[in-house]
Amino acid sequence: AADDTASTLPDYLETVFDCYGVDTELHSEQALILRPGEQMQTSHFPGLHEEGMTVTMDRATALANEDMHFLTWEHPLVRGAMEMVLGNELGNSAVTAIKITEMKAGTLLLECLYILESASSEALQGSRYLPPTILRIVVDMNGRDHAAALSAEAIARASAPVDSETAGKIVKAYTEELRGMLKAAEKIALQQSPAILAEAHAQSRQTLQREIDRLKALRQINPNVREEEIIFFEAQRQALEQVLESASPRLDAQRVIVTT
Repeated sequence: AADDTASTLPDYLETVFDCYGVDTELHSEQALILRPGEQMQTSHFPGLHEEGMTVTMDRATALANEDMHFLTWEHPLVRGAMEMVLGNELGNSAVTAIKITEMKAGTLLLECLYILESASSEALQGSRYLPPTILRIVVDMNGRDHAAALSAEAIARASAPVDSETAGKIVKAYTEELRGMLKAAEKIALQQSPAILAEAHAQSRQTLQREIDRLKALRQINPNVREEEIIFFEAQRQALEQVLESASPRLDAQRVIVTT
């Protein structure tokens, strides 16, 4: 009941529907009618019926109206929307203007978000040792990183929207410079990755070696401990070494920043 009362789901879905062009119409005090909009940003919105659907996020309303879809964080439409946001390229590039006194007006910056993750299988559980880790880089035209001085929160406070026409002109005018800045950001991300990977390696070795040593010691006093169990963990340790070694930063989002 407390979760229902304080849920952020309504605000989240309102934002997603607005971004992707899903039409919403008030059905009643606790219910909405959802329909595919004429300006939909995707050919199909996961879980949304072509003919539309009536939904509610209020449990009591859903119990009293069997024909309404009760939207929770576990509903297929909500889960599909989150997967679409995470996997879709829509919204992963932007242009903004910020006003800060520390930099000269007209300075061009490029903010890049890289994700460092392992391509591990569920059996290896590589994400246990290397969960998806964000590397944030903010480079200028000289390739210097300003991420420490310009936090995401600071940019959000000082940012001003840039209309699409102006944004297009900025990107077109500085295409070559932005390509160079992107290469510089990637180089910095690659330089930051080894320290994170070394920590993941150390944690995986320590955890699995502890289990291997425990099984070996236990086998000396308990013949029921099979050699196959020890071999399994040794093979898993070697496989994890290879998986973590192959992890590399992947560009997930970028934002062009112009100081005013």
